[in-house]
Amino acid sequence: MISANIYNYQFLKKSSIHIIWLLIFILSCSRNNFIELKGETMGTTYSIKMNDRMGKIKRKSIIKNKIDSLLHKINIHFSTYIPTSEINSFNHFSSLKPFNASAELRELISKSLELYKLSDGDFDISVYPIVKAWGFSDNYNPSYAPNSLLIDSLMMHIGSDMLSIENTFIYKKDKKIKIDLSAIAKGWGVDQIGKLLKSYDIIDFLIEIGGEILVSGMNDKGSKWEIGINTPSDENTDLFSIISISNSAIATSGIYHNYFELNGKKYSHIINPHNGYPIEHDLVSATIIADECSFADAIATSVMVKGYKDGIQWINSLKNVEGLLISKNENGSFISVKSNGFNY
Repeated sequence: MISANIYNYQFLKKSSIHIIWLLIFILSCSRNNFIELKGETMGTTYSIKMNDRMGKIKRKSIIKNKIDSLLHKINIHFSTYIPTSEINSFNHFSSLKPFNASAELRELISKSLELYKLSDGDFDISVYPIVKAWGFSDNYNPSYAPNSLLIDSLMMHIGSDMLSIENTFIYKKDKKIKIDLSAIAKGWGVDQIGKLLKSYDIIDFLIEIGGEILVSGMNDKGSKWEIGINTPSDENTDLFSIISISNSAIATSGIYHNYFELNGKKYSHIINPHNGYPIEHDLVSATIIADECSFADAIATSVMVKGYKDGIQWINSLKNVEGLLISKNENGSFISVKSNGFNY
């Protein structure tokens, strides 16, 4: 379930040209009336567009500093690349005793446990050791495929049901449990920036971190924001679809950028938590629309594990969630399916 962008800062910097692997391109309207902020975070980039039609933004630098400070704090909690981060402290905590965690870590693990149950285990933050075994980690080196004995031994310590939260503590039921929150943390970061902007009475904005998007209000033309969904191919840069949307989060997960090839076989960065191996099916991308970006982010990864048919059935069973799935058939052509309420 978990995608191997796991705050793989070194890997992501090396492949920054493909940072929009999440397939979403923002279609600008007339930029002259926008205040735009850009920066780097979580091994990728962020972009924020704000329509200041109400004149709420007096000094752009103040908002920029607040956002950068917020993102820095998020990294300190969730980055597996920072040795002193809270998540690394938790991963190195080899004990069944309670781990006293921050409110931020408890919230994101709690959301992840909800998604674990909702997805029937397809979203599993405890798959981190297997992601590393496949070479998708902060020391990105996918030059080999781990043998089945290693995978089997690691699978003995996989399962988010071995995590629990009580008061301010997180408990491990297995000392070797380690987690990675990359498949939900970028979306959560987008949500937090949205809350920050609204606290300044800024209601017309588009926030994007590494392809995860939250839109609110209207663009400078007084209409909904337009988001383009790219064709999931390294060779084809045409847009597959364009949607007009407001007050929603959009996240896309895909496999066509992040993989490695060994002995003629391609290995996806998305690991199936049920067997410890990269996913193998014809679904190449999943675009999810939901109320919260963290939720959309996690759902998109879960759908990539479920596959084309099961994925769309699951989306249709969820409240306030819509999706566009793109698959590749035997002759290499792209086909797509939309959820029942995908009317954008």
